[in-house]
Amino acid sequence: MLVSQQGSLSRLYTLPDLRQTTSLEVPSSRLLRSAGEGTLLAFETSKPPNDFFIDVWNVGSKARVSRIAMPAELTKLAFNPQGTILFTAQSENLQAWDIPSGKRRFAITGSGDIDLILPDPSSAYFATITHGHLTVWDAVSGSRLAELPDNMGFLRTAAFSPDGRYLLAGYDERSVALWLWRSSG
Repeated sequence: MLVSQQGSLSRLYTLPDLRQTTSLEVPSSRLLRSAGEGTLLAFETSKPPNDFFIDVWNVGSKARVSRIAMPAELTKLAFNPQGTILFTAQSENLQAWDIPSGKRRFAITGSGDIDLILPDPSSAYFATITHGHLTVWDAVSGSRLAELPDNMGFLRTAAFSPDGRYLLAGYDERSVALWLWRSSG
């Protein structure tokens, strides 16, 4: 699924054929994410002077299913693949929210500004990249589970394998590494 936004009009397209499936009139947002194979759309909304929200919409019914108040403007936003957990980050503070209830699951504080949030395909785990360092967390409790070694250089991006056991990591030095972070299912 691909989402594009032009003004207040958000359009959803299927991949790889780029067929438009639907469009929604929603406030323009710099953070826009889809989940559940395009069934949900999340975006940040703000109301002056300092009210920040995450709105989650059901694309099929074109109705809001959840609104989550935020204490400050967001820097990152990510859904798990099923669309049942929404991860939000404000600098080094990460929170996980149950969707559609909007109840907070947990909050963690990283060692610096969170650069990337990576949910795994099973939705049981997620990873964060902070200042070139990757940490894997439990998506239910927020417990720290693993960290990638720092000896390969500055980590820029990563992706979980389809089974969630491996992490492919991309570094500044134009190198990649495949890490087994979890030995069994």
